Amino acid sequence: MKKKIIAVTAALIAVVAFAGCSNNSVKQASVQPSETSVIKAKSVSAIFDEIKTQTKLPEMLFLEKADDLDRYYGITPDDVEEFAGGIDNSGTSQDEIVIIKAKDDTAADNVQKMLQKKYDSKLNQIQNYDADETEKIKNGKVEKNGLYVTLVISNDFDKITEIIKNSI
Repeated sequence: MKKKIIAVTAALIAVVAFAGCSNNSVKQASVQPSETSVIKAKSVSAIFDEIKTQTKLPEMLFLEKADDLDRYYGITPDDVEEFAGGIDNSGTSQDEIVIIKAKDDTAADNVQKMLQKKYDSKLNQIQNYDADETEKIKNGKVEKNGLYVTLVISNDFDKITEIIKNSI
């Protein structure tokens, strides 16, 4: 009888020990991938700061208030989670960089529509006056990537869009 009790107790201890070990390895396996696969996008102001340091921009009027989005683009501040950008301040260059993170998909569609309207308007206004600036605008574009919508018109278009794509 004593041998049976010892054998049953030893078997129970072994089962508990193995169960404890297998639970730990399952926990570690499920926690580890989620920690390494989550990469947080930079804030749009950090992205714009990176653009300012890595490219040569003309003197710009920086977008600082939500009202600026309404004034220059007709974008409702309620659609925007965060934004950053600048518009050429000289009046002769057409450089314009705007990065907007919308609050949701519907807002992103609205923002894209309004930025596209601004882009089309710039192109229509300048094309009879300045061939170089017209070409710069034609090489620029409005892009939407998830909740992020951008308008980029610059001689450094490729570098700026690369910075944005690598940051969101």
